[in-house]
Amino acid sequence: MVSCALALTVIVAACGSTAGSGPAGRTSAASRGSASATAGSALDAARARGLVVVSIRMEAPPASRQMGDPAHAQKRALEAAVAALLVREAFGPGPRVELRGAGGDRILGLDQGADLAMATVISTTRTGVLFSEPYARAALVLAAAPAAGVKSLEDLRGKTVVAVQDELGAKDTLETALRQGGIAATVITATGVRGAVEVVEAGQAVALVGDSVGLAVLSRDRPATPAVVLELAPLSYVVSVRAGSAELQRALNTALRAALADGRIAEIAKSAAFPYRAP
Repeated sequence: MVSCALALTVIVAACGSTAGSGPAGRTSAASRGSASATAGSALDAARARGLVVVSIRMEAPPASRQMGDPAHAQKRALEAAVAALLVREAFGPGPRVELRGAGGDRILGLDQGADLAMATVISTTRTGVLFSEPYARAALVLAAAPAAGVKSLEDLRGKTVVAVQDELGAKDTLETALRQGGIAATVITATGVRGAVEVVEAGQAVALVGDSVGLAVLSRDRPATPAVVLELAPLSYVVSVRAGSAELQRALNTALRAALADGRIAEIAKSAAFPYRAP
């Protein structure tokens, strides 16, 4: 699979707008004052109340959606198990975990009192939040049926491509890639990976852009699912916390490194039937 490196600073749907001003409050530069006082607050507060609130993808997609993410259940299972592991390792055995389901922008849960937010991002450059190191990787990919003859972005010139409109910034990523390559193509959208695949199968587009994990899960049951041609942008599975929670960020990173090194993250992914790629 050929990688297509792009200079992207897009924050995908899992990130949305700036977070950190909820009940726990975004700490301003003036009010942060002592770094040591602020650093311990997130860990200490959660330990004191015996509860860690985690913003996570919804338990199930909205019933109104005709086409969903075929890997939604696998992603949620992975994130829920990783969250439970991190709470045990970073906060200690006392606090219990409360999972709060959220829509596309789970980081906004930090505004509403969550201590952690499980996110999938293209870029970790964002004001108002801190990100852990990645614990899994995926990609936004270009995929096409072999008969379409699409082997590169150049093969999309003058053609129609469908982007998944509700996940991970696929449309923006595709349009950026086409613009950088000076390629004129028609971009349409569909709801979910399943919807995009059906558009391609109906002959309304020669290729699609979507999440590699969704495509991998869908292909387990549909061997004719369009195959990955190239990667457009890497995706990182990370945990976000409020700005000013540097001690918590360090504790999460320490726990993640240990769980990656001894294979616990890979085992979690296997149990979740998640097509895992190590960071």
